[in-house]
Amino acid sequence: MGEGILGKRSSSSENKHLGTCSHCGAEGVLTPAEQKLSETESGLLSVKKIRAELVESGADELKQIVSSATGVEIMSFHTDISTRTGERVMVFLTEGNEKRETFKKP
Repeated sequence: MGEGILGKRSSSSENKHLGTCSHCGAEGVLTPAEQKLSETESGLLSVKKIRAELVESGADELKQIVSSATGVEIMSFHTDISTRTGERVMVFLTEGNEKRETFKKP
């Protein structure tokens, strides 16, 4: 999820399309340097801020990727990253009730 934007492939991910939203969860998204930096509170906040800015800079591309996978238009998305576990969650809000199915990363 987002490898081209963030430069790191997650170790695993699961994606589900439910109702009018798509949920993407990914594990292992932090680099070893980010993990080390996250050991202090100021480092943790820096990692979260930088990762949030990176995701925002690629928002249009992420929406297009999810839209292609689900077959529905993405209206908005919300995300957070855990610097303790290295997990990221993204929720994409979609338009209407067109296509409802579960999909997984190959």
